[in-house]
Amino acid sequence: MREFPDLKRPVVPVAYPRLLLEVLDEQGVGARQALESTGIAAAVLEDVDARITALQFAQLVVRAGELTGNPALGYEMGWRMNLTSHGDLGQALLASASLAQALTIAERFLPLRSVALHMTHHIEADRLHVVFGERFDLGPLRRFSFESLLVGLTRAGRLLDGEFLPQVDLDWPEPPYHDAWRQRLPFFRFNQARIGFSLPAQSLSQSLLMADRVAAETAILRCEREMSVFDTEHSTVARLRLLLQGRRGDYPDLETAAQRLLLSARTLKRRLQEEGETYQSLLDAVRLQEARRLLLRTGLRLEEIAHLLGYANPANFSRAFRQWSGMPPSVYRQRGDA
Repeated sequence: MREFPDLKRPVVPVAYPRLLLEVLDEQGVGARQALESTGIAAAVLEDVDARITALQFAQLVVRAGELTGNPALGYEMGWRMNLTSHGDLGQALLASASLAQALTIAERFLPLRSVALHMTHHIEADRLHVVFGERFDLGPLRRFSFESLLVGLTRAGRLLDGEFLPQVDLDWPEPPYHDAWRQRLPFFRFNQARIGFSLPAQSLSQSLLMADRVAAETAILRCEREMSVFDTEHSTVARLRLLLQGRRGDYPDLETAAQRLLLSARTLKRRLQEEGETYQSLLDAVRLQEARRLLLRTGLRLEEIAHLLGYANPANFSRAFRQWSGMPPSVYRQRGDA
């Protein structure tokens, strides 16, 4: 039996609707018109960390098709999609040492970018096959989803190794609009038994053009942190702490934090209370931890540290730090140096 997630949970990163809106703008459809009746607030799309629901994104895709009459919107969006469009996951793929590592990363973290799709890879007859499937019936969005994904990945593949061009397989008949794209895309085969792409098997060990071990490890850690935030098996306190850590002053309010944890504000408050915490107490603890680190490990002035922690007035930071630690930040720094 196929999984069927809650389509009203905000799980789709705003990078994807923003990219689709760029496509629509180039075709003469403004954002206000496109967002009408989708339930997506324009202000939400300005927050790079925000997410919309899968249902909202589906409504936007359907409306885009109605407004443009363009059946090739999946191709259009995929053609404009860079690996960096996928955030930390894209950065991890770009910096991978080899295609083998990139595929392992993609399989592990794909749920961060799509609740609907999954992927596997295997070797068959001297070919590497990367196969995609759907976790539930995507209905009229099926072609758009796979076309945007595969067109985007085939373009990104040139950035990864610069040598091997993939062969793309799709399980539906060739659409009339594909002919206009034929010269820009690698070889597409239609009416196949699976959806995915294949490459020579030796491409697995191919060194990638932008390999960077430190950058890859950093991006993977961020992906792991993001996975933990969305992992409901962890306590709410642990998930919220992960969400707040390392933000350097850009701390969300309770309502925004709840949305990013896929909870209502009321539920977040209740769960924190059940675990003996409040939003403010956790925020204070995270700020104190970061303040201690900045005081002891950097030469930043107190005014700069206050700004990084979200305090407009350094005096407010000093007052809060004294309440947290029992001493002024300047004294804490001196004792730490000693």
